[in-house]
This record gives sequence, structure tokens and C-alpha cells, in this order.
Amino acid sequence: MNTLDHDGIDRVEPAGLGASRRAFLKTSGGLVLGFSLFAPAAAMAATRELPLDTSVAAMSGTGPFPAVDPARLDAWIAIHPDNTATLFTGKVEQGNGSPNALLQIAADELDFPFDRFYLVMGSTTETVDQGPSYGSMAVRYAGPQIQHAAAAGRQVLLDMASKHFGVPVDQLVASAGVITVAGASGKSITYGNLVGGKRLDVTIGASGKTFGMKVAPNAKLKDPSKYTVIGTSVPRKDIPGKTTGQFTFMQDVKVPGMLHGRVVRPYGVGAKLLKVDETGLRDIPGFVQIVRQGNFLGVVAQTEWGAIQAAQKLGSKLNRKGPDDGLAKWSDWNGLAATDEVWDAVRKAPGKAQSVASHGDVDKALQSAEHTLKATYLTPFETHGSIGPECAIADVSKDKAIVWGGTQMPHQAQRDLAELLGFPVDQVEIRWIEASGQYGRNGLEHVMADAVIMSRAVGRPVRVQWMRWDSHGWDPKEPPIVQDLEGALDAQGNVTAWRHHMWVPTFSNTRLLPSELIGKPVGTENLGNAAIGYEYTFDNADVSSHNESRVGVITAWMRAPGQFETTFAMEAFIDELAAAAKQDPLEFRLKYLKEPRTVGVLKAAAKRYGWQPRAAFSAGKQSSRMARGRGIAWVNRDDSLVATIADVEVDQTTGEIRVVRVVVAHDNGLVISPDGMHNQIEGNIIQSISRTLHEEVTFNHAHVTSRDWASYPILRFHEIPDSIDIVLVNNDPKFMSTGGGEPSTCPTAAVISNAVYDAVGVRLRQRPFRPERVKEAMSAV
Repeated sequence: MNTLDHDGIDRVEPAGLGASRRAFLKTSGGLVLGFSLFAPAAAMAATRELPLDTSVAAMSGTGPFPAVDPARLDAWIAIHPDNTATLFTGKVEQGNGSPNALLQIAADELDFPFDRFYLVMGSTTETVDQGPSYGSMAVRYAGPQIQHAAAAGRQVLLDMASKHFGVPVDQLVASAGVITVAGASGKSITYGNLVGGKRLDVTIGASGKTFGMKVAPNAKLKDPSKYTVIGTSVPRKDIPGKTTGQFTFMQDVKVPGMLHGRVVRPYGVGAKLLKVDETGLRDIPGFVQIVRQGNFLGVVAQTEWGAIQAAQKLGSKLNRKGPDDGLAKWSDWNGLAATDEVWDAVRKAPGKAQSVASHGDVDKALQSAEHTLKATYLTPFETHGSIGPECAIADVSKDKAIVWGGTQMPHQAQRDLAELLGFPVDQVEIRWIEASGQYGRNGLEHVMADAVIMSRAVGRPVRVQWMRWDSHGWDPKEPPIVQDLEGALDAQGNVTAWRHHMWVPTFSNTRLLPSELIGKPVGTENLGNAAIGYEYTFDNADVSSHNESRVGVITAWMRAPGQFETTFAMEAFIDELAAAAKQDPLEFRLKYLKEPRTVGVLKAAAKRYGWQPRAAFSAGKQSSRMARGRGIAWVNRDDSLVATIADVEVDQTTGEIRVVRVVVAHDNGLVISPDGMHNQIEGNIIQSISRTLHEEVTFNHAHVTSRDWASYPILRFHEIPDSIDIVLVNNDPKFMSTGGGEPSTCPTAAVISNAVYDAVGVRLRQRPFRPERVKEAMSAV
């Protein structure tokens, strides 16, 4: 039900959220807590505010919010008297449907109807910590954990039925939530009647943590030939609500008695807060107080509009003129590299060199080559561009905190926020609710910290939502990469040398808050590097990465962090070598690839596309205004193989590029839900086209300047390809399921760059491929 709050902001009151696990397991009456989209119809129809008061079962720990014990069956599955069931998982939905696939795995292994199986995700007092939901790793790692738990559950139910009927287990048949005595008409019982509203209080065993956790190691798994749900396209349970507008996103949530907060940002990213003049704030209706902690400045009001007005008076607004434009005064700070200075800054930033591949003698091969090529590829800062700005609610008291948020890593957020508050971990609860625009490490954890700081200061629940310029300007950014490539060919057009050096700022700065903000750092500083793949079998190769440098703003992962950029450079440059050798780009690649699945995915894409061998741009300049070309590229991302071919049109007058047709061959082993995988691939392709053609964060020396949709454009509906044709390769139980959430992102920029060359004979080596950049390249030849 939509409600119009007194602050004039239209939002939805969610159903069934926040009930305690103890109450849930006691009543076990079919109503599912935690997430209304996956609840039964009765729960989905209900509407109410989220409760604040909770009591949680003592699962593991002494605080009010103890951890869930993964060695217990009821940590994973609950069976209800109406013969519905609930799966509990620490993984969360980010729009790509992977939790739906986890539910399919559980339904098949438990022999339970998918349409009567519901899902609770992410909330720290209700789910096991299975690690964050990132890196295309949900099905790959959480899938086996859930599969083993469900298999153990099926065996427990069969043992219970054996006692109930007084017959051996081998005379029982489990199917669709019902256990029947074989050959005995009328002797059957539903799972719900068998369990009788009790908890599945059974130890199934577990060892290890998060991604490496092993659950129910002695459980006997179903023969894959008997799968009835895995491998089928079942409906996603979240789509109806999202289609009709009835779905409850984090941005729609409210709790009783909550206030509204806004963060006040400095003009310069690293500026120091000097003073705050509260004059003029008191006359804002509903103003409560400012919140200052070190360089953190926030404002709290009874209404959202009041908080917005107060933040604007203090200086937090899109069109700010300088550090003194507002009642809050900040120091001058101009420490950022401006947009056109980024590349030198990345090269000069201190970092560590890491060899990816090194064999043969590249220098000698370059010196003796018939033909050599050099190229530099540049990829920019990018922002997540979440459609719904980041939002969270926190309720902090002196000895506990409850935080509602859409983080992709709720259990890590629990630990980080406990550190921020100085609380034991089991005194902080994260209640996960899907955010509108949730993927990668955008600002969803940081806004939770904002809400926690403000709630602790005022002693009441506080809802904080970032403004658009907060989201574009202050979320962690996908960092820029500079890549130098050099290659050599002999007289026969064979590759004799390959050198690829890249300068890669950290993609994994997982700090929740920098020390400059509140006087102490919060969260771990994991300065990991980008994903870099190399599989070509060149005789002489030197591939290295200069990693872990910092670039002035907080950086973090987006989709396919790093490998989207490195695949662009590698797959565009090998296309340059193929063109210089006057060889077909597909055949040229296949000469240097040996892995059968890699060769297979490229050939599958070529077959579906109808590829005919020829060198790129072999016909020369096209006379028509709209020049058409084709491009090909591939990637191996964490054992998921993708080959993409695309047709593009280039307007030779305006420089505009339109992707017309895309063919994707995708090999990630057994696919749990073919339709779900198609959805993921289509989303990857559309988003990566947007990133390739449009997206770039710009800076002056003080801050991000691309803080709205005009200055940071994204793909529009009319730019979506006419067709995205997908072929799933090696979709078979004998091949392990690997990830599908990111891999098909990686080839897109290279594919478009290669297709543009085929169309108009120019190389695009700097993203994004905006019309002015394309026209400049065409005018230079």
C-alpha cells in the first residue's frame, strides 16, 4: 500500500519485516519474515510499519543479536504447518535473480515445490554469513552449501517419516513436499504435517567460513539425472511487485518515530570543517539539530524536506560556488587531478608491480620483428549510477543498534558498524532490504554509517537518503586504468611478441569511513588489484600490472571490476594485430588459444552469428552515412567463458555509435535457471554498452563535477540493441556452475571498438566512445 507521509514523500510500508527469528520459528505459521517479495500472498498483502522491538533466538553469542549457527538445519530451512517452507541465506538480491536460483537448488534437493518455497535474505540475526554477494559467486559457492543443507533436510524428513509410518526409509518416496509409503495407497504425509510446527533442531555439521564454508558434508545429494527444478526457467518471485510498483525497496521503508537526516558535503573532497553557523536553521519547520563529528557534518529534521532545506543552507547543493557558499565553512582543498590530468596521476601513483605472465624474450623479438605496433588504452573513473540514491535507517541506543540497509555485504557491514560504534558485533543487527540500484560497492554501506552517526547523536531512529549529487559525487568510484600494449609480427603475420603493462589503482578499498572524516578509520583497508586474465600462447610475452595505488577518492568495485577494462585493451589490441596481419580476427585468435572450452565458446558465437572469414575493414571506407561493422572479443572471468560478437552502425556525420545486434556465447557450466541467465546476460550487455558509449566521471581539482544525469549520461531505451542473441554452452550437470553475474560485461568495449574499426577504419582506445571522440578519430585519418 502506498502512503503519503506528512513530509510529502511517497513511500511504501513493507510487509512482514523485522519479526524475530525466535517468534518466526515458534509460530512457524507460513508467514515469512525479512523480505516481503518472497513471502506468501497473505504476507505480501499485509502492510505495516517496521517494528523496532525485537528479541532474537540465542543461536551463537551472548548479545541481543547473536550469529546464526550454520551447523544447525534450522539455520537454513524451516517447514511450516501449511506445507510451505522457507530458505534462509546470507546472500542477497541485487536485481540479477541469483537468490531465485539458490531457491531452485534447495527446492530440487529437498523435493519441495518451488512455488511454495520462500526466501529470507541477508538479515544478520536470521541468516548464516555466507560472504558478500559479489563477484558472480552466489551460485558457485553458496549453491553447494544450500544444496547440502537441503539434502540433509530431506534425509531428516525421511527419517521422521520412517518413525511415523514404522517402515524403513528405503520404502519411502519424497516428492513435491509429500512423503509416501511405496506401494501403500493412502499412506502419505506432507512435510508440514510431519514437522508439526516444530523447528528442524538437528545438527548437520559445518566447517570453514563464508565462501569456504562446507555444510552437511555427509549429506547424500540427488542424482543430477533426477533434477526437476534445476535447469528449468521458473518465474522470479520479485518481478510482479517490481513491475506493478508494489515492491518495497529500501528507499520506501519507514519505521515508527523516525527522523530524517542529510549529509552536508564539503566543496573539496579533502577539506577540513572549520566552523558551522546554525543561524537560519532554527526557522526551518521541524529542524532538530546538526550532527558534527570531526569532519562529518549532518543535519536532522522531523521531515525529509526540512532536512533537505537545512543541508542546502549549510552548503550541500548541486550548484555550490565554493567552500564558503553556505553556513558551514570549510578549508580550501584542491588536491585532485582534474579530468585531463588523471592519466599521468595514475602512472605516477606509487604501487606494486605484479607479473601476470612472463616468458621468452620480448625485447629481442621486438627488435627482430617485421612489423611492430604500440597502443595506449585509457579507461575513466566511473560511478555506479544507482537509479535510487543510497538510503538507510538506523536506530542506535546505548547498548544496541538496528540498521536497515541494502548492502551487498550485510554481515561485513555488521562488523564495520560495530567498530564504528565501539560495540560488540552481537549488539548490532543489520536488517537487509533490497535497494533501488544495488550492485557493486556503491554508497550503500557508507549511508548506513551516516545514519548510525546521526541516530546515535539524536537518540532516535534516523533515515538518511543521499541526494543525486551525493550519489554521483561521493559513492566509491570504479578507478581509471592506463594500459600500454606493444606487439610484433613476423613476415607471415604471426605474433612474435606481446607486451601489456597496466597501471591499476585499487579496486578494493573497503574502508567504511576514512580516518580524515571522523578521526579514525573504520573498516578494513583491503587494497586488492583488478582481475587480469591472460590465456594466449604467444612465444614471447610480458604481462604485468602496477597495483594498489590510490587516486584521491575512495575507489571500489563495480561490475566485473578491472577485467572490463583489461579485456578492452587486450581484445582490442589483438584485433589491431590481426588487422595489421590482414587476417580474420576470429581465426587469428584461435591460432593462439588451446583450451577446448575457450575455443568452443568462440566457435559457438561465430556459428550463431553466421561469421564469414575476412580481415577487418578489408572493403575500405563505406560511402553511406551509416557505416556498419562487426567486432568480436572474448573473456575468461573466474572460469566462466564468454564470446561476444556485435554489429554496430557509425554515423559518419555525427560520430554517434549504435549497437544493432549482439550475439553472446556463454559457458558457465550447469545453468540453474536458463531464463534467469538470459536476464543476467542481457543486463550485462545493456549496462556495458552504456559504460562503453557514455559513462565517465569528471573532476576539477576539488571534487567530482559530473553530479547529475546530464553530466553523467547513461544509455537510453532507444539505444538498446535490436537483438541480443544468447547461446548457452556446456549447460550440463557434469560441468560445475560458475558465475553469470559479471562475465558477459567484459568483452563489450573491445567488441564495439573492433566493430567501429571494421566500419570506419579508426581505432577507439579511450572510453567512453562519445560522438565527439569518434569524430575526432575519424578526422585524424
